[in-house]
Amino acid sequence: MFGLHRHEHKVSVVHFTLQRNTEYHEVVRSKVSQAFGYGAGDSEPRQDELIFCVGPRRLNIRPVFSQHTQGGAKSTNDVHKFERYLREGVTSVGTIYGPLIFGKLPITLLKPSSSSDTPPTLVASGTLLPPSTTRIIAKRIILTGHPFKVHKKTATIRYMFFNPEDVAYFKPVQLWTKWGRKGNITESLGTHGYYKAHFDGPVTQMDTVCMSLYKRVYPRWSQVWKEGEASGSHAGAEEVVDKTMEG
Repeated sequence: MFGLHRHEHKVSVVHFTLQRNTEYHEVVRSKVSQAFGYGAGDSEPRQDELIFCVGPRRLNIRPVFSQHTQGGAKSTNDVHKFERYLREGVTSVGTIYGPLIFGKLPITLLKPSSSSDTPPTLVASGTLLPPSTTRIIAKRIILTGHPFKVHKKTATIRYMFFNPEDVAYFKPVQLWTKWGRKGNITESLGTHGYYKAHFDGPVTQMDTVCMSLYKRVYPRWSQVWKEGEASGSHAGAEEVVDKTMEG
């Protein structure tokens, strides 16, 4: 017999630490969507559903993985870097939308087998973290350009943008170089995306100009796991969540 604590019939953002099983050698990919460059017709494999086991609950999930701050301390603004894969030998944090679960409980992630005669495979194990909606998972993308003409601290940059509209849109974002210089876009040049930038020190044509862009990553909904049911899409997850909240 088992029971639920107060509010555990509601849905929130669930976090849990994960350590990969050393005997599991397949790739465990974080949640992939069209926003990351993979569409419905692409050949890039999407992440398989995993079975999330905690206490009496079994859920079909597609977690988002992020870096785990050592000691449990929060980073600046509680922002954590998105990870594309669950790496071996490193503690990561998995995040899903699912029912509230309180307590520092042990959890396991299982990979369902294609045959009903074969038991699921252990992928990772870990510990449940307190539910939190303030934890931000951010993915970083770096745009690069090359100095075309250089005059001391001012340089003309090309190959980062290809039209003046993009230069005007990203003008407030700070630039940095691989050799440690920092700068800003001063003006757009021509119609091919060239622009003039000013840095805090002299730059050379051998340097590379970079711009960091960040995007928040949101987890996916979980579903109740049913034995013998093939893993499918999460198209009806919102309906399942609504029924859970009504109960």
